[in-house]
Parts: sequence; C-alpha cells; structure tokens
Amino acid sequence: MAKKISSLYSSFSKIINKLKYKLETQPLRQLDDAEYINYSYQIILRRKPDIEGQNHFSEKLKLGEISREGFLDVLVNSAEFQRLLLNELGQSIHQSRIQWVKTLPQAKHIVDLGGSSKGNSRGALIAMGYPYSFEKLTIIDLPLEQRDPLYSQGYEQYNLVETEQGSVQYVYTSMSDLSCIPDNSIDLVNSGQSIEHIYEQEAEAVFSECMRVLKPGGYLCVDTPNGKATRLQQDAFIDPDHKIEYTHQQLYSKLKASGFANIQPFGFNYLPNSFAVGQFDTNEATKNVGIYSDAEHCYILAYRCQKPK
Repeated sequence: MAKKISSLYSSFSKIINKLKYKLETQPLRQLDDAEYINYSYQIILRRKPDIEGQNHFSEKLKLGEISREGFLDVLVNSAEFQRLLLNELGQSIHQSRIQWVKTLPQAKHIVDLGGSSKGNSRGALIAMGYPYSFEKLTIIDLPLEQRDPLYSQGYEQYNLVETEQGSVQYVYTSMSDLSCIPDNSIDLVNSGQSIEHIYEQEAEAVFSECMRVLKPGGYLCVDTPNGKATRLQQDAFIDPDHKIEYTHQQLYSKLKASGFANIQPFGFNYLPNSFAVGQFDTNEATKNVGIYSDAEHCYILAYRCQKPK
C-alpha cells in the first residue's frame, strides 16, 4: 500500500530534530572531537567520515571556528544528507513545496488556508521558509474537534503569535467561511495542500471568498495533488481525509470560472515516463524534485493567479 503522503510532509524537520537530539545527549557530549565527528557521520550520513572530512572538522572544532551544533548543521544541510532524505517520496515533495513557498509573492496581509503546522506555533508558511516580512498573517483552520484524527493528534490551538516576520493570528473555522476578513483587504491567499480536503461545491465557495477578500491584483496560490498522477499510483485517494484529487484541467477550469486572471500553472515532481507507460514510478517522482512548467505531468499541481485589477 502506498504511504500517506500527508503524514510524510512534516518528517523532514522531525528527522533532523531527532538526530540532533540524539547527538546532543549528555553521554555523547563527553566524547572527544574525533569520536564525536565519527559518531555524527555514522548517525547522519550513515557512513564513517573520510580522512579529509575528519581532519577538516577536527581542526575547525579545535580552533573554535565552529561549534558542535554548527558542525551538525553542516552535516544536515549537506547535499549528501538531502539525497538520503529524498529517498522518500513524501520528503521529496516536501522539498519541492519549500522551493514553491520561497517563490510566493511578497505580501503585507496574508491568509493561509489550513496553514497550521504541527509543533510550530508560527504556522506552515513560515516554517517552510516564506522569506518576507508581513504585517499580518491569518491562518484559517478547523477547530481540533472537527478535524480528521490524522490532523488532530499532536496539534495545538493558538490565538496570536508574534514572530520575527510579523504577527500571526489564528481563526478556527471552515476555509469556506472568511467572514472575519474584510473585503479587498488581502494581498495573498495561500492554500497549500488544503483544497483537496473539501468537496467541489465547498471549493467553489472558497474561491468566491478568496475573490472577495483579495485586493484588486492580489494573489491566490494553490498547491494540491494531481488526480491524474495519484490515479496512476492507486485507485483510492492517497489520504483518507481527501474529498477530491483534481486533475489539471478540472482545477484550472474552476479557477478560471471563479474569475481569476493570469492563471499560471506549475507542478512539482515531474513524471513524464510514468505517464508515457501508464504506470506510476515512485523513484521517478522522488528523483524529480522541484518546480516544473508541465503541470499536467507532475505529481503535485500548483497555481499562481490574481484577482483582476
């Protein structure tokens, strides 16, 4: 059975935190630098350090040019560690989504639909690297008691959270009810892996509400699984809480019918060979991390569109 992609999206940061915690426990702090480097390589990179690496980091630690924490950061941010993590499709998609978030438009007033992040009060948008400061980010999410159990365990509810980038406010309601947001007041609405969790008729109400709250020229950005790709993968939805998994034509048409302009389609994790032979290749999807212009033949659909000026 295919793994639930939704449960893997947050695994990247969890793995790093677990590795760091393991390497920062009291017994390991007592190791000398050479032993600590050797142990860290084996835990993080799954191999012994090469002589060049061992000597390089030993010298850096000895001279105080890098701390042990800084040394761990170098390992977990290395291309080698990224390749190890990308063996999992969900982790590969997570990396593609991080790239996408960094391309989102700069905005002062933001609404993020379904934007909670497990264990992170700042929310998913900031946790995934949205690079700009803002005046206010409003996260719209369901109350815990109304969520599928898959998305209620381990989550906390917040009200107002001050971050280094701006104020984050939480509103717990359906994403189709944005009555708390004034007309023509928002620069950017983001829907990251959320629109598939509601029925089509509700999605039409969501897009109508987005059109209302956005300023003229404001942006709506959406990413969601590509139903054409997920049906290659398996007959059932890839997440038990999904209500629909759109094809490119379905979602593009829905956005256009809702009145959005300058609709730019993109995709994550390109699958040309899988579509050519009609059989899903997990290795191809995992390897082709990143953002592509051929949305129809990617695993994840993504759109950037605007309210007409």
